[in-house]
Amino acid sequence: MAEPAKVVIDPATLFDKGDPHTLFDIHKTLDKSDLGLIARATYKPTNELCILKKMYIEDPTDALEIYEEIDKLKKLVHPKYVKFVGSWAEGEKTIW
Repeated sequence: MAEPAKVVIDPATLFDKGDPHTLFDIHKTLDKSDLGLIARATYKPTNELCILKKMYIEDPTDALEIYEEIDKLKKLVHPKYVKFVGSWAEGEKTIW
């Protein structure tokens, strides 16, 4: 039985440009842990209310899983699903 094809993800093309600190107005933290936080926010470029997920990377395995999740979300477009607006890296240890 053949092994499944490995997903190749280039972090250089995975993240959007801009500073998430200036792109979002955070209204309320809904959940917080050692791994990150989830907050209600406004995405300033469109003035849309959104849910913001900020993740802290503990080890390289975590980063790969997060990169794969972002890659899948970018490709998921359907009127009945949550709209993915982008992903931003903050240094090497935090992803928005």
